[in-house]
Amino acid sequence: HMWASGSKKDAFDNLSAFTRHLAAVAPSQSTSDATSSLAGSATAKDDAVSETSILLAKCHLRMCEWLKTLHDSLDDNLIRQILESLRLSTRYNPNWYKSWHAWALMNSEVVAQHEQREAVSAISPSSPSANPNTSTLKTQYIVNAVEGFFKSISLTSAAPPPPPPPQSAGGDITSGQTGSNADSAFFAGSSSTTSVPSSSTPTVTASDLINTSTRKAKVASSNLQDILRLITLWFQYGSHRDVEETLNRGFESVSIDTWLQVTP
Repeated sequence: HMWASGSKKDAFDNLSAFTRHLAAVAPSQSTSDATSSLAGSATAKDDAVSETSILLAKCHLRMCEWLKTLHDSLDDNLIRQILESLRLSTRYNPNWYKSWHAWALMNSEVVAQHEQREAVSAISPSSPSANPNTSTLKTQYIVNAVEGFFKSISLTSAAPPPPPPPQSAGGDITSGQTGSNADSAFFAGSSSTTSVPSSSTPTVTASDLINTSTRKAKVASSNLQDILRLITLWFQYGSHRDVEETLNRGFESVSIDTWLQVTP
């Protein structure tokens, strides 16, 4: 695998070219903006998502991860590029919590960057004056983050527990995935399986149970962190009208039991 072998720039360029080609030849999915509102995408989880769309969502998410790795710091152009790719990931597969989690997290990081710039401007008279559109733009990032965290929390809570990895007579075929094998599994998803004769019963080993428990623990931890980040945004920016409206819609989209995780 090119990325694992150190050819990171070439790997990113190849993935970007593959994603553009796949999007060009794939049938058009939804023309609506998946991030426009929670109410508008409330029934998205009931819609079928094609395998091509699922793959495109994974490609866009992986491109964002690689872009952030390739650059020590992110300028405005890179931020726009990452956000657009994450937006497309949520559009291609609106049922995937990882896309919404990454979308929300990136928007919240941009909000934090705006806060730092405002703090520098406040204490340094020689610093450039703030753009009059900055406040409006920051509010939009906050709204995007709130929407994304609510979607991630909702989808994670509704998702069934992950199944144990497939088994064959030779033992665990998924243990110890690293490098290119791990990336192959990422893009293959549930379609990557090893056939087992119908007459044999797959064996669930202790390693399977540990791997499944580990995955469940990671999902639960991610969900808890999303709830905490959402509460932070609520406390900091809930007084803004647009943010308040987004919060009110979001509260209706998640179970009340969600908040038990952070109740003392």
